[in-house]
Amino acid sequence: MKLLKVTDLHVSYGAITAVKGVSFHVNEGEIVTLIGANGAGKTTVMHAISGLLKPASGTIEFLKKNISTTAPHKIIAQGLVQVPEGRRIFAKMTVKENLSMGAYLKKAKANDYQEIYSLFPRLHERRRQLAGTLSGGEQQMLAIGRALMSKPKMLLLDEPSMGLAPILVKEIFRIIKECNNAGVTILLVEQNANMALSIADRAYVLETGLVALEGSAEDLIANDDVKKAYLGA
Repeated sequence: MKLLKVTDLHVSYGAITAVKGVSFHVNEGEIVTLIGANGAGKTTVMHAISGLLKPASGTIEFLKKNISTTAPHKIIAQGLVQVPEGRRIFAKMTVKENLSMGAYLKKAKANDYQEIYSLFPRLHERRRQLAGTLSGGEQQMLAIGRALMSKPKMLLLDEPSMGLAPILVKEIFRIIKECNNAGVTILLVEQNANMALSIADRAYVLETGLVALEGSAEDLIANDDVKKAYLGA
């Protein structure tokens, strides 16, 4: 089943068209990644899906419903949640308070916290600590944990490895795979194309607001153009 379907999406910032007719889909249970250089339109696509930007034209369907003009909080209520670039945690709130914010549309139960703590033991250790005092990797774990508190059907992950040490990047991607194994469908935007393709089922390459290539992650890893442009080969 196609959980998310984006058709001929155009998004503009004033006179500048950042996304110029992008179409793709994400099947239930998949990890799909969007890769591309800075300025290719990846984050703009994510913001349009989560309701933070309104498309100039095109459609975005989630669970077969058109959400192109739906308010962000209503999109979250339908089970589609974004983990933003830069984490955007509440620095002056504790770890546990941040997690509770992820469940603001429903009453969080003790078991909800335990599920997050089992996935992220470090968050349990630091649950009473102010979120602003966490390391970058811990803040990323918190941002993902906060999103999972709403029990999403699908997660949008925008640059989860940004600014993290290589050892932490591996840990974050292990956790993303674990979330997927637990039944959460994932759309991943990521500069680290090697890591993204290593866990994805399928991928789309964006260039200047257009889909330039698409295919299975295995096929794109083997593609000479992708190797030269994105994989450092």
